[in-house]
Amino acid sequence: MILNQHSLYLKYVIQYDTMTHRHGGNIISAARRSGRNAESIIDFSASINPLGISPMAREAVIGAIDSVQSYPEPEMSGLISALSAFHGMPPENILAGNGSTELIYLIPRALKPKRVLVVAPSFSEYEASLRNAGCKIDYIELEMRDSFKPKLKAITDRLDGGHDMLWIANPGNPVGNIVPRQDMLRLIREAEKKGVLVVVDEAFIDFSESDSVKDRAASSERLIVLRSLTKFYAIAGLRVGYLFGSEAMVTELAGQKEPWSVNCLGEAAAIASLRDEDYRQATLALIEGERDFLFEAIGNIALMRPFQSNANYIFVRLDSDMGASKLCERMLMEEGLLLRDCSNFQGLDNRYIRMAVRKREDNIKLISSLERIYGQ
Repeated sequence: MILNQHSLYLKYVIQYDTMTHRHGGNIISAARRSGRNAESIIDFSASINPLGISPMAREAVIGAIDSVQSYPEPEMSGLISALSAFHGMPPENILAGNGSTELIYLIPRALKPKRVLVVAPSFSEYEASLRNAGCKIDYIELEMRDSFKPKLKAITDRLDGGHDMLWIANPGNPVGNIVPRQDMLRLIREAEKKGVLVVVDEAFIDFSESDSVKDRAASSERLIVLRSLTKFYAIAGLRVGYLFGSEAMVTELAGQKEPWSVNCLGEAAAIASLRDEDYRQATLALIEGERDFLFEAIGNIALMRPFQSNANYIFVRLDSDMGASKLCERMLMEEGLLLRDCSNFQGLDNRYIRMAVRKREDNIKLISSLERIYGQ
């Protein structure tokens, strides 16, 4: 019986790896496939801060270790207060969760939209959460010839089709391009006129904070803004995210959310991270410089086309016959580098990859490996 259960578990793991829930950052799976030690693999597939956890957050987690014997505070008032102070937003307009993914699933489950328009390519969990809630999903697919930049009029024109919700990421994921704040506000206003609630996923907007529409969420009954702490502050394993919305919206969502979903160590790490301004400034400087370095270097490799990014990753089109799946497999097996195959993003095929921005030493190894595989 135990062996049968173990076999079923392994079958589930393999299926999960190869289906639409495939994400970056699965080091254990990559190590199993490649026969390498997990510690030896350099992960470019998950866009996590290469500086690692903030020194202040590390100290806070260690100091909070004894708190794990007690339940976390359900209201997470310490975390909400820290987020309120950091963003200059009233606490009643903030709801925290177990990473932004918990909130992605909460929104359709609680609000029960009937028909949703999703701007694609997009994070696969949008579709999964909406389907779980029984929503009908339509896509408006961005085009490569436009560098995957959203055409806002085309989006609002599609909203005449009876949609009651719109999902859009800003910056785009996996592309990394940004919709300027004023343009996003115009899109929100047009959607509101049509009675459509807009969900803006700002998981990677830390690198372009001035373009956030978080403040608009406080005064609109038809806007939710999702945010994440896991990428910028390198606490993905602790799972802390949050959203901004009107007081009524936050109250409604909170009433249908599971209790204790943010653990006490995650809360301690998040609060300390938000207070570590030196770490934040160092991160912004590092990512800007290394992103420019990677963009130029990749652009010099034949048959690879990088797209300008406002996030901590570079999106690349492959114009060779190799394809994303084969390239990612070779990079892992031959070089010990894990890239993100983007073929499971809605609207993309097997010609696109995404790579995180890391420190210079790792970035040089990435470029050297790509040049070797492409024969340059």
